[in-house]
Amino acid sequence: MTVLITGTFLPWVVSGQVRRNIYQIAGVIQQLNVLSGTPAVLVHALPFLGPVCIVPVLVGVLGWRRSAGVLSVIIGLLLGGGSIAILMLASGRSAMGVALDSAGPTTMAVGAVLLTAAGVFFMLSARRAGRDSGGLKARWWPDGSDRLECAPEQLR
Repeated sequence: MTVLITGTFLPWVVSGQVRRNIYQIAGVIQQLNVLSGTPAVLVHALPFLGPVCIVPVLVGVLGWRRSAGVLSVIIGLLLGGGSIAILMLASGRSAMGVALDSAGPTTMAVGAVLLTAAGVFFMLSARRAGRDSGGLKARWWPDGSDRLECAPEQLR
């Protein structure tokens, strides 16, 4: 996850001697007001990328390994897919003196692959452990209700 976030602070675009990261590019796009609809919302939401990437960690700390794994895979696939698409579409191209600097998108793609792999690992390890709720198990009771039960040592 750290590698993924680091990729956002590395240069994504080079124009002459100036290199800009993804947050600086988003700022320029917001000031120019050239996007509308969903792309504009995504650009405005970009500063929340770091906090969103922390959510799987918090969920994992709560003991919900499978949920943390699923969130990691979703975040990894979305961000990795985006950075890989940018690399594929913009590598080797230049327009009006502006070109892609592959340091940022490449680092982000590597981080996304690592995050996705970690998510798969957590999903599989939660499955082997047979739990995803911090030791609590859901059980069907004869009266038709669902209740959680836990071992006596968890009540201390």
